[in-house]
Amino acid sequence: MYPDKHTKLVDDSIKQRDLFKSDQEPFIGASRPGFVYMDSMGFGMGSSCLQITMQTKNIEEARYLYDSLAPLSPIMLSSTAAAPIFKGHLVNQDVRWNVVSGAVDDRTFIERGVEEYPGYNKFGGLDVDEHTLVKDCSKTNANGDIIGVFANDGKPIQHVPKSRYDSVANYLADSKHDTSYYSDKFNDLNAPINKSVYDRLIQEPNFDHYMANHFAHLFIRDPLVIFSERIDQDNTLENDHFENIQSTNWQTLRFKPPALYESNVDISTTPGWRVEFRPMEIQLTDFENAAYSTFISLLSKAIIKFKPNFYIPLSKVEENMGTAHKVDSAINDKFWFKDLDNWNLDYHEFRGYDLSWFDRYINIGNDELGGEEVYMNGYSVSGSTISLANGELNGAIPNGTVNGNTTNGKRRKSSNGMIITDDAEDLTYAKYSIDQIINGDVSGKFPGLIRLVIKLIATDLIPKSCHCPSTSLANDLTRIKYYLTLISKRAKGEIPTTAHWLRNKVLNHHQYKRDSKVTDFINYDIISDAIKVGDLSDRDVVESLFGEVITDYLFE
Repeated sequence: MYPDKHTKLVDDSIKQRDLFKSDQEPFIGASRPGFVYMDSMGFGMGSSCLQITMQTKNIEEARYLYDSLAPLSPIMLSSTAAAPIFKGHLVNQDVRWNVVSGAVDDRTFIERGVEEYPGYNKFGGLDVDEHTLVKDCSKTNANGDIIGVFANDGKPIQHVPKSRYDSVANYLADSKHDTSYYSDKFNDLNAPINKSVYDRLIQEPNFDHYMANHFAHLFIRDPLVIFSERIDQDNTLENDHFENIQSTNWQTLRFKPPALYESNVDISTTPGWRVEFRPMEIQLTDFENAAYSTFISLLSKAIIKFKPNFYIPLSKVEENMGTAHKVDSAINDKFWFKDLDNWNLDYHEFRGYDLSWFDRYINIGNDELGGEEVYMNGYSVSGSTISLANGELNGAIPNGTVNGNTTNGKRRKSSNGMIITDDAEDLTYAKYSIDQIINGDVSGKFPGLIRLVIKLIATDLIPKSCHCPSTSLANDLTRIKYYLTLISKRAKGEIPTTAHWLRNKVLNHHQYKRDSKVTDFINYDIISDAIKVGDLSDRDVVESLFGEVITDYLFE
């Protein structure tokens, strides 16, 4: 619960009843003081979210994109924060993630490593003798099996650190891609696996250790639902048995293989290797949802094109997921991220690809600022000219030679453009604000994610011309500019996240009693204002969420 002057530590919405055995759970330990008690899957899966799926050209590219997006998951969760109210209570967090995670958590007490409620079985529905003694649930082997504890059929019982709905537990490794940034030190969560599944997959020629490990981790859980008419299948043409597991592991990312088809189907017209990005919160308006959807789609293309190195230990990503839940974490907190000097990008190549690029491309005359030559695809730089054709620095050191020494063709660039060989593997990471990660820094030394997207647009997605050749393209680019402006301004704290906006509606409401309660009357007024934002029917209300610049665009 959000702590306020008159907040009660007990969720008084819990009613005593005796219809089911589970009715007693909140009174014997399930409900914690100071927390909202939500005893139904609907409280989690009733939340809305924004999920975007990107298709890549092959499995190697999909693995690299999956791994690159993993560290971005908590960043975008925080940036899109929109859930500060649950079950009529103002809560002390801004996002939905842990609510859904808890609502579909089907682990038994022993799998979670916690004490069971009075009168309950430690093993839940597992086929284990209830008198089995467990000395220490934390002692596990390399597969996650609790040492010395087995079901009656001999299968091991595992310690399972996460719910079905949680952040990713493994990188897929990019060693088969041409980046090869991955190191085993980054996969540091020691996620449990189904050893029998791993042993079977590792025998297949298309599965290396990392892919086998990824899928073997999914299979530590049972299917939630099995339809009787789908038990017997032709596994050469149907993969429902796999999807039954895959689709009920709800992680921040989902690695989606192609489906199976008959031999006469042209698979070039069917979905291929895809990566689904799942952490973002749903927004109040179509404009916002389109903005974040477009951003992730274009950012994925930019990642594939420019090949940045975003690898950090997954334990740090996990820590970031906790940080993302905090109130106003988007502007108040810092997140672990790849050191901005080690993205394997030369910041010179991204100078000029800020939000002003749109005006310079769309409007004739805006490409000259203060008498200095300013190009469509980047600025001129003293000592070197950025090529109009592709925005790359002329005279860049050719692949294969560094200071006269032969290399293996793989190189890294620091932010100052210096070429670094791969002799010493870089594992650096540090804490940064979301503003730094998304917008870069004011000097342009660190490009930030938005510059990657804008350079992609400028060099890959529009006609190569001095200025915008058509009104329709100008309108499309203008809309994308304001999409990115929304994301940029929220990262800077210049406009609020939806969660901040909603929380302030409660805190400043004349009927709020500083008790963390959102009454029917307060709720009605919030929904009324949300409708005004969606309908663009009240400029003052719209501007309170979007600020003046974006509101002017929306009201044009």
